[in-house]
Amino acid sequence: MGAVPVDPVAVRAGVAAAAGQAAGLVRSLPDPAAPVPNLDWTVAQTATHLVAAARAFLGYVTGQVIPDATIDLGERNLDRIAQVGERELPALADLLVADTRRYLEQTADLPADRRVPFYGGTTLELAALHGVLLGEYLIHGLDLARSAGRPWPIDPAQARLVIAAATALLPRYLDPVAARGVTAGYQVRVRGGPRFVLRVADGAATVEPGAAGPVDCHISADDRVGPPAVAGVRLQAAATEPVGAAQRPAASSSAAARSPLRRAPSIRPAQGPALCSPAKCRGPTGRASSSPSPARASAARVE
Repeated sequence: MGAVPVDPVAVRAGVAAAAGQAAGLVRSLPDPAAPVPNLDWTVAQTATHLVAAARAFLGYVTGQVIPDATIDLGERNLDRIAQVGERELPALADLLVADTRRYLEQTADLPADRRVPFYGGTTLELAALHGVLLGEYLIHGLDLARSAGRPWPIDPAQARLVIAAATALLPRYLDPVAARGVTAGYQVRVRGGPRFVLRVADGAATVEPGAAGPVDCHISADDRVGPPAVAGVRLQAAATEPVGAAQRPAASSSAAARSPLRRAPSIRPAQGPALCSPAKCRGPTGRASSSPSPARASAARVE
């Protein structure tokens, strides 16, 4: 299926740093029972989900946990939250640091390109698995910060790592029925980060690293202005939190609803219509393009 390579050294450093930041935030929050905006979970459940993710990902690597065959992980996420059992926030913060350290220690000597089974019948390179875990910490850290009205700055370099890792998962989220007979190419360009093309043809999708070849739609993002690279992390979240999990509101545009991607990221500026959608594509030689200004692109978000 193809994927953008992930820098193994940078992504491991990012996982360690993000775990520490998320743990510090969890430890400082006042109410474990407080609701988290746009999630069906409480603060304690969301923090527990991060601990469970570190444990599950290590289990995928060691073979002690068999990934679910489905991409609908709603019930599985709740089961794993229950299995952790802890609800006190300081204890959860300690567990997050300890389980992340264990994950990094036990994967330290493994090849970055080692294939690891993942849910939905997919496999990822180990470096990409690290990037998906980093995305979990960043996006749910943002969720937890919002529950208390706290800031949660995201390092653009970390967001780029998450985008690269997410490309290994994107083809699995194509709905083959909706995509039957569809031929389209989406070129994604992130300033200072990865460039890739997502191609859809006859019910299947592939990712092509780089930005070569004709496409129907260009999506450009620039993190030099405005909030740092939240769009990239939302892209990863859309790729790793399937239908059935606690979800954020889906994009409401009719173009997004017709997309062949299951919960396909509908990328749009903070104000205004969708930047790019299948409705704008006109076949493999079409010229539909959407390259927002730097200010608008940096404010783009993926729901």
